[in-house]
Amino acid sequence: MPPRVSKSHGLLDATFDTDTKVLAWTVTYGDLSGPPTMTHFHGPAPVDQNAKVQIPIDKKALASPMKGQATLTDAQVSDLMAGQWYFNIHTQENPTGEIRGLRSCRRIDDASDTLDTRAMIWQNALACAILRRRMRPETAKPGIDVARARVPKGFELHVRDRAEHAPLRGEWLRSSASTRTILYLHGGGYYFCSPSSHRAINFGLAARAGECLFAGLSARAGASLSGGGLALLLALRDAGDALPAGAVLFSPWTDLTCGGASMRTNEGRDPMFYATVFPGVAAHNIISAAARRRIRTHCRYSRISKACRRC
Repeated sequence: MPPRVSKSHGLLDATFDTDTKVLAWTVTYGDLSGPPTMTHFHGPAPVDQNAKVQIPIDKKALASPMKGQATLTDAQVSDLMAGQWYFNIHTQENPTGEIRGLRSCRRIDDASDTLDTRAMIWQNALACAILRRRMRPETAKPGIDVARARVPKGFELHVRDRAEHAPLRGEWLRSSASTRTILYLHGGGYYFCSPSSHRAINFGLAARAGECLFAGLSARAGASLSGGGLALLLALRDAGDALPAGAVLFSPWTDLTCGGASMRTNEGRDPMFYATVFPGVAAHNIISAAARRRIRTHCRYSRISKACRRC
């Protein structure tokens, strides 16, 4: 199915009884471009290919939530358990399909496992719904201000974000009880938010670790220090420079070409972002080899680590 730009979303909750070969499902969806015209289970097919209809859904039962069941053949069971089936919802605006869910199967051996799995499914659905409703619309705006976190007890916040504070511009969260510092470099997909907007993360890390924290402002506005930080660490390693004791990366953006298959197959599934945003953002952040050398010269980790130890 060719990729579609859509705000729609859905959740497929299905169980398969290996004794009776009955597949039962409940499908919920929202924000479609119009009412569903058809829905089917398709297969067998890998992620980026289409397949024939295996189970058509009655056109009188297309309202959300869709519920139903069907008995499968041995060949269908084999394809289903191999993760080769997907569910497709068609609309008038998107006759070949507006949203498509690929299926992966996990064996459930007892009733308690079933309850745990269903609890996880609904917890995930609730979290995604909250993100989709409250956070995702904010990612399409030119600016955002979500700096609402409170400084944790026992810490002091020092904001040093002016030009004269270079090269260590950022926010210092200091505690007299700590002698070490966490270096936090905000990511944001090369364009979104800042250390101040993510103080809830910074403050939580510092409070739970009981350590000082420095949330650095990137040399380039909006730069992603998750993907960019990974690149910097690799460059320092290859150059034989000093490295930190460890690093934790939150969803690093490593493909600025936006050419990966997941950019198409996961469109509409991410509760926070639209895939169409990223190619334009990436175009403003792909830099020349000469610029990379200049940035590396001014972003030596040794300078940062010495200053952090003076917390």
